[in-house]
Amino acid sequence: MVSKISPGVHTRIDITSLLGSPSTVSTFEDSKWYYIGQKTTQFAFFAPEILERKVLVISFDDAGYVAGTRTYGLEDGKIIDPVERITPTEGREVSILQQLLGNLGRFTGN
Repeated sequence: MVSKISPGVHTRIDITSLLGSPSTVSTFEDSKWYYIGQKTTQFAFFAPEILERKVLVISFDDAGYVAGTRTYGLEDGKIIDPVERITPTEGREVSILQQLLGNLGRFTGN
């Protein structure tokens, strides 16, 4: 199906009828459509392993015609390491034991 796409000939409507709705659209502009597919395998309770991934990117010009296509595979991906940050809060840190003992004597029985 992808080989049938011709730049300057096909429009967004043609692509939708040929491939269906895109998996996602570019965040800041709708000139790029992404079609994402992958094959995975999983053994018991272990994390799934990605066997194959294909990402088709279709770019459109201002008139809505296909400007070009690009295909990416699993080997084109990059592993990123997200940064974990902790937001400081006001006040002091209290342990569980301090919380439990701090409430002794605060409550009166009726």
